[in-house]
Parts: sequence; structure tokens; C-alpha cells
Amino acid sequence: MTDYESGGPTIEFADPSSTLVEVDEETLVLIHAAGSIYAIDDVCTHDGGPLSDGELCTEGDKPAIACPRHVAKCVLADGAALTIPDT
Repeated sequence: MTDYESGGPTIEFADPSSTLVEVDEETLVLIHAAGSIYAIDDVCTHDGGPLSDGELCTEGDKPAIACPRHVAKCVLADGAALTIPDT
């Protein structure tokens, strides 16, 4: 069985918006974008910066987030790197 941790009611999250939550000593970013909710690590794969400070954007039809340090972008749904230096 999987345990779930509530980040709050969906109605409280504007689209687009993000908020930080702590789950089992891990900091995650909950993101509401394009009608979907995503939970990702608050860490850029390039240099470990906080993705929670990044700008939410869309690349094509894919909701994405840009690292605030180097503007590297990754897809929210699967973490795929869209621009370098993201990996």
C-alpha cells in the first residue's frame, strides 16, 4: 500500500502556481500547471539549485519549469531536459 501526503486542496492552487512541501524529510515542489498537478524534487539536475524559484512555462504543449540560475528547462510530466545545461 502507498502512503499519501496531502499538500492541500486542489482548489487552493491557482493554475499556474507552485508551493513547497516537506514529505519524509524531502523538499518537493507541488505545481499546478495546464490543469494537472505535479510533484518534483526541489533540485535542479545541473547544479542543485532550488527549482521552486523557477519560472513555470510551456514548451510546445508541455508544461515545464526553468531553473532560476541558468534558465535550463525541463518537462514537468517526465523530467525530460529541454535545454542545456539541464540533464
